[in-house]
Amino acid sequence: MKKVIMLLSNPFKPDPRVYKEAKSLVNNGYDVTVLAWDRECKYPKKEVIDGIKIERIRLKALYGKITLFVYLFLWDIAVFFKMVFRKFDVIHCHDFDTLPIGIFLSKILNKKVIFDAHELYYHYLLNAGFRKLAFLFKKIEEFLVKNIEGIITATPGLMENYSKTLSKNTKKEIIYNVAEKDIFESFKKTNMKKFIISYIGSIRYPKSLLNLFDACKDIENIEIHVVGGGTHREEIKKESLKYAQVKVFGSFIYSEILNFYEKSDCIYAVYGSDSINVKLAFPVKLFEAMMCGIPVIVDKNTDAATFVENNKIGFAIDGNSKDEICKIICYLKENPDICLEIGKKAKKLAKEKYNWEIESKKLLKLYKEVLE
Repeated sequence: MKKVIMLLSNPFKPDPRVYKEAKSLVNNGYDVTVLAWDRECKYPKKEVIDGIKIERIRLKALYGKITLFVYLFLWDIAVFFKMVFRKFDVIHCHDFDTLPIGIFLSKILNKKVIFDAHELYYHYLLNAGFRKLAFLFKKIEEFLVKNIEGIITATPGLMENYSKTLSKNTKKEIIYNVAEKDIFESFKKTNMKKFIISYIGSIRYPKSLLNLFDACKDIENIEIHVVGGGTHREEIKKESLKYAQVKVFGSFIYSEILNFYEKSDCIYAVYGSDSINVKLAFPVKLFEAMMCGIPVIVDKNTDAATFVENNKIGFAIDGNSKDEICKIICYLKENPDICLEIGKKAKKLAKEKYNWEIESKKLLKLYKEVLE
């Protein structure tokens, strides 16, 4: 049995993408351990979820702070001592912040590395104004990815970005953040008294949500549901008190996700297209909305916008234009038949082409190629 160690810089609550990949590997005969960073020091040190072994390193650190890099170095040291005497075959690094220690261990232990790029890490530094540090991280990443055996990206745009610097022998696979059919099989729409616009996921782009709140403040018979944790949750919770139609919910376990989709009439997946990560992203909530047959609203001038508009499963707007936001919400609210038509098309596409049952086969193919 091949042994896989997944490195993850969040506590695995669980992280939906990591969970789906780990579960697929376990179900196909791999021994998988997720070595996670519990920055909040509140989750079990060890547990097993659906055959996935979870080990958490407790090291308290705030999200979204530049001091995080100091704690990241300390976490790397802890990872080193956790792994240096352990027997395993593959190090699966989720995002750039786990890649340096993964590459270092692979060199001294002669192990294979798979890099799972969810987004461009250095662009967060660029957007925060740390241009020189972002440039340094970009160069480090370009050097490190020459030393990996396999790469997974969440979107075609990300793969195009990395392909410029990869070794010619690196195995490549695009694995979308799609939904599992069996989890959403029991979806049943709840008829609410009001039209519900839902944002479901990590709250990292507060401006887009504040624009939504303001744009919808005078629209009658609607509610906005904001569901999830993230670095800006408390800010959004505080601001939401100014708007009667906004409800903010906390973090949730993935098995509870249907409760929120079943109440939703449209899914708001707008972040602000000035970020390169937003331009390249295909949000998991896009594919979850498809599986539920719910129209989705995304940012204009992004890869997600092209996908949504080409497949006619939602709408792309300028998230900075409150007028555009208001118009599209009113249009969807006043045209339930169009929402239903869009939803049927989206659900059919998800069930036939964009689901985890298809994507998991690509993951297993990559692992087989890397381990040959």
